[in-house]
Amino acid sequence: SAASKLLGYSADELTRMTIADISVKEQLENTWQVFQKLLAEGGVFAELDLVRKDGSVFPADLNAIILPDGQIYGSCRDLTERQQAQKEVADQLAELRSWHAVTLDREDRVQEIKREVNALCRQLGEPIPYPSQEAGPPGPTASEPGP
Repeated sequence: SAASKLLGYSADELTRMTIADISVKEQLENTWQVFQKLLAEGGVFAELDLVRKDGSVFPADLNAIILPDGQIYGSCRDLTERQQAQKEVADQLAELRSWHAVTLDREDRVQEIKREVNALCRQLGEPIPYPSQEAGPPGPTASEPGP
């Protein structure tokens, strides 16, 4: 079965086990709360860390309902790859934000230098080379003839 493949136990072993047998011991209280919610509401969806037969722990989402005959039907999915992908995206986003900040700082400095060059050119009576850096819409300056 899928549960056997996911957890490493045979189908026969799984039928004799409880949720506590595949739960991380330090998270057992949270697992019991999820189980209590299932009993109270008749269905539950939760993310839990589960333990495989070999002792390895993996994040899983659990979707379970109580059937009309009182049995519990549940499915779970290993979230390891999804969480790894989310971490990689978050790491890439952090790096992109860092580069973005550096680029903006650099662009701000370039604009500041262009304004300084414009100011020096005005002092010398020369045409300003960077009209786009002037306040207001670009147009002729006092030292530049109009159209």
